[in-house]
Amino acid sequence: MSFYEELSNYYDVIFPPQPAQLDFLVEEFKQAGPGKKILDVACANGGYSFALGERGFQVVGFDLEEKMIALARQRKEELILASYGENDTGYGGNADFYIGDMRRSARFGTDFQGLFCIGNSLVHLTEQKDLTEAAVGFYQALVEGGAAIVQVVNFDRIIKYGVDSLPTIAREEASLVRNYIHLESGLIDFQTILTVHEKDNFREYHNSIQLKPLLKNDLDKLFQEAGFKEVIFYGGFNRIEHSADSPATVLVAKK
Repeated sequence: MSFYEELSNYYDVIFPPQPAQLDFLVEEFKQAGPGKKILDVACANGGYSFALGERGFQVVGFDLEEKMIALARQRKEELILASYGENDTGYGGNADFYIGDMRRSARFGTDFQGLFCIGNSLVHLTEQKDLTEAAVGFYQALVEGGAAIVQVVNFDRIIKYGVDSLPTIAREEASLVRNYIHLESGLIDFQTILTVHEKDNFREYHNSIQLKPLLKNDLDKLFQEAGFKEVIFYGGFNRIEHSADSPATVLVAKK
C-alpha cells in the first residue's frame, strides 16, 4: 500500500476538521447564504465539505487522490443510510465528490459563491505556470463578488528562520513526522513518516515530495494577476495579523 493510500485511512484522525477553520470559512461564506455553492479544492476525504454541508451550504469537493474521494463518497452513502434509518427523511446530500486537479477548478462550474483550498495544498504545485493556472481557475470558478480562501504554512517564517521541521502530530491510532529539507533549487523536500500504531507493533510509511515555499508577496502577486480585486492576509484562522512570526498564511481573495 502506498503512503497516500495508507494516510487516507487515518486522515480524519491526524487532520480532523478544526472549529476555528470551520468558523472562519462560514464567516467568509455566510454572505452567500444557506444553500449556496462552495468549492472545496483538494478536499481529501471531505471533512470540511461535510461540515459546511451541515451548515446549509451546497459543496462540491474534489481531490487528485482517488482513495480520498472513494472514502468521501463512502462516508456520504453511510450518512444517507443512517439518516433514513433515523427519521425516514434521508440525508440531504449537501456534498458531492469528484476526482480532479486543482489547476482545473473551473471544470466543476463557474457559479460558485465561495472556494477554499486549505491544508497547505497549493504549494504542491512547484511550477509557476501551474500555480498561475490554478489561481486563474479559482477566479473563473467564482461568481462576481465570490471569495477564494487559501491557507498554507507561513513560508516567510520557514525561510527566515530556516525551519527544518513542523511539530509531530501524535494520536493514539497514528502519528505523522514532518521534516523540511531546504534545497538549492529553492524548493523544499517535504519528508514525512506515517506511523500506524497497532496492538503489539507498528508500521511505518515514508514519503518525500517537493513543495514550492510561497511567500506572502508571491501569493499576493499570484492572485492579483489572476484578476482578484482584493487580497487580504491573516496569520491564522483566528485572524491575527500576518507577520514573519505568525503560524500560517491565510489568504482571502475577492473577485
